[in-house]
Amino acid sequence: MSKDFHSFQRIVKIHTDSSDYYQRCAHITTETDLVELFNDLSQGRIKMANALLSALPDDERRGFWRVQEALSYLQRIWYNVKVALIVNDRSKILKYCEKSELDALHFYDKALSRNEVSDDLRRHVNADQQMLKEMIERIENTPKKKFTLQHKSVAA
Repeated sequence: MSKDFHSFQRIVKIHTDSSDYYQRCAHITTETDLVELFNDLSQGRIKMANALLSALPDDERRGFWRVQEALSYLQRIWYNVKVALIVNDRSKILKYCEKSELDALHFYDKALSRNEVSDDLRRHVNADQQMLKEMIERIENTPKKKFTLQHKSVAA
């Protein structure tokens, strides 16, 4: 694993972890708009991870999942997110989602400032940054009103 691409491998790992945690959120809430938002955020993160991974040189695509220090924002604060879902604090949930997307933008900026990148990789990074900005805008436009959480029943 080259030092030059370590930060991009870290971003791939953070995207896959974020996707997993957005899916967890979608399974906890029954609010239709939030389920849709979480699913879209999850799918967007997987799309970005795959695109970024495909833009890395062949020898740098292996082993990204072993990047240990790559914790997504949602993973680091999962307990708080889960509590916000349970107590119906929609405003906090959306704030956490927005911070997660802003963190990803920050990781891209940091990686670009530390590495010389090919034009192809830069195109992928720019596209991912644009997608993150669009998701942030969508989160900001999602109603912040309180919602009623209806726990999904578990079949016995």
